[in-house]
Amino acid sequence: IGKNVIISPQTKIICDKISIGDGSVITGKTEIVCKDCTIGKNNFISDVWIEGSLTSGNTRIVIGDENLILPKTHLNCNDYLEIGNDVNIGHNVSIWTHGSSMNVLEGYHFTKKPVKIKSHVWITAGVNIMPGVTLGSNIIIANCAVVTKDLPDGCLAGGVPAEIIKKNVFPRKLNDEE
Repeated sequence: IGKNVIISPQTKIICDKISIGDGSVITGKTEIVCKDCTIGKNNFISDVWIEGSLTSGNTRIVIGDENLILPKTHLNCNDYLEIGNDVNIGHNVSIWTHGSSMNVLEGYHFTKKPVKIKSHVWITAGVNIMPGVTLGSNIIIANCAVVTKDLPDGCLAGGVPAEIIKKNVFPRKLNDEE
């Protein structure tokens, strides 16, 4: 645990291995349950549920530096989940590394794949990100979108399923007047 880390008394952490960088704040009833959790520097995480298996698989989450993760967000790390730097995750977001809890022996489909979110990404309220997705850098995802496929750098995406609304829009250079 780094310097100047604040963890609220209501936070529950059950991990084989955890690392929390300097200046990070974990508030409210955040729950972190997985084998391996790395949280970088200067993060703010409030009332978030991070969950993965304690007994099987690659249940690992890596959260970079300078991120904001807001309440009622669910980060499933039953497979590897990586969140870059300067990522803002709004309320009620779900990020999934596996799909379905139905019995595969009865013929139900099951997916388990890592999710990677690069840096400078804004995931607005109510977004769902499905297994196997990689989000490029400098992306904004509109409210309540369901992301089922990779998104390239610099785009604005939204909808169900999410589609690219605009390409190569971020970052945008400001002129002197702006």
